[in-house]
Amino acid sequence: MNPLAAKALTLAHETLRCGVPHIREPRYIPIRTAAHLIVFDPVRISPLYTMLEVDPTEAGKDKESKVSRVDNFSSGDISLPDELCTTEKHYENWNKAQKRRPLKDRFPVDKGHSAGSQYRRNDVVEQSDVDTLAGVTPEASKTNRNCKGPLESAILEYAKTQTHTFLVQGPIWYGHQPIHGKLENGQWIPDALFISAMFLHKKTAKSWTWLMDNSTKLYGEGGANLREITLDELEALSSLYLWGNVRTRKFKERRNKKNSGKKWWMAGQPSNSVPRKKK
Repeated sequence: MNPLAAKALTLAHETLRCGVPHIREPRYIPIRTAAHLIVFDPVRISPLYTMLEVDPTEAGKDKESKVSRVDNFSSGDISLPDELCTTEKHYENWNKAQKRRPLKDRFPVDKGHSAGSQYRRNDVVEQSDVDTLAGVTPEASKTNRNCKGPLESAILEYAKTQTHTFLVQGPIWYGHQPIHGKLENGQWIPDALFISAMFLHKKTAKSWTWLMDNSTKLYGEGGANLREITLDELEALSSLYLWGNVRTRKFKERRNKKNSGKKWWMAGQPSNSVPRKKK
C-alpha cells in the first residue's frame, strides 16, 4: 500500500465522509468532477474505480426538475493526455469488427458508466461530468442493461431509507490480460464489474458488495452471474481496501461477512422472472 497515494486521493475527495479506497500503486490519476471521483488507470486506459455519494432526495424529484436522460458522451477528461482518451469511435469500431466474427465469438459492448448515471443527472454540469468517457467501461449490453442497471435502481430505492449512501464501482480483471480483449486505443474490456455500497443510517453502518461477470449470455445460460461477495474477496480481486475509516464496532465485526438472507438488491433482476426449466 502506498500511503502517499492514499493520502493524496483522500484529500482529493474530502467531501465523502467514508474516504476513498486505499491503493497499492502510485501510478493512478485522480479526476474529481461535480458528479464523482474517478481514479484512472493509465496502463489499462480505464477507470480503476469511481466513487460518489447518492442523493436520493434529488433523484426522486419530478422529471421537470431534472436533466433528461440524454447521453452526452465526451472523450476522456481535460486532465488526461489525448493518448489516454477513449472516444465513441473506438466503441463503434469495436462493435463493427464484432459483426465479422462468428456469432458465438461476438462480444458487442455498450458504453457503461462506471458509476450509475441515474445518480448524477440533476443539472447540466453533473450530466456532462458523469458522461465523460474517462469514467466509462466497455460492458456487454445484457450485463449493463439487464443486470447492473436494475441493481443500481435497487440501491437507489434502498438509499431512500438511509441517512447517507456511498458507492464505489469499477471493473475487475482476473489475470494479466483481459479475457475479452481491448478496444483499438488499448482500453481493457472488463472481465467483471463490482459495486460496493456503504449505507449509513443515524449511527449504524452496513455494507453490501456485489460482483457480476461481463457477459453476453442470457440468464439461465450463465449470464452476468450477479452475486454478493465479501470485502475480503473484493480486496483480493482488485487490491482495493474499501471503507477503512468506518470504525463502528458492529461494522468492523461484520466487515467481511455477507448480509445473508437480505436480497432486496435482486429487485428488477431478470433472473427473478425467468421460469425454471421443467425436469
